[in-house]
Amino acid sequence: MRSVGEDVLVDLYSGFEGEREIVFSSSQGTIRAWCGYFDELMRHVQPGRHGWEGFARHYHLLTGWIERPSWTDPNPEDTLRQLETVAPLDGEAETFRRELVRLYASSIAAGAALSIREE
Repeated sequence: MRSVGEDVLVDLYSGFEGEREIVFSSSQGTIRAWCGYFDELMRHVQPGRHGWEGFARHYHLLTGWIERPSWTDPNPEDTLRQLETVAPLDGEAETFRRELVRLYASSIAAGAALSIREE
């Protein structure tokens, strides 16, 4: 993790250049990650009582950031709740999950919009 001005950049993508990258960003920071870590995280998010909810719904239906160059999460509180229910993962996937929880929590507390884009 390194500081870039006021922004905090968490880089979990270096070393995976040429592969898919996902970027989460708000005024509270930015996370760049290899999509493999995100896919691993999403395999552990469970559907709710009414099926897929929050950003898991967009992931499984291939909508949201997958359809648009940049997408703002309309329900960051639901996403944070989903992220917090995932059991600890292995290795860097867990680092990614913890950093994503931190970014979502600080963005919600600051009232900051959180965008997602895939590159």
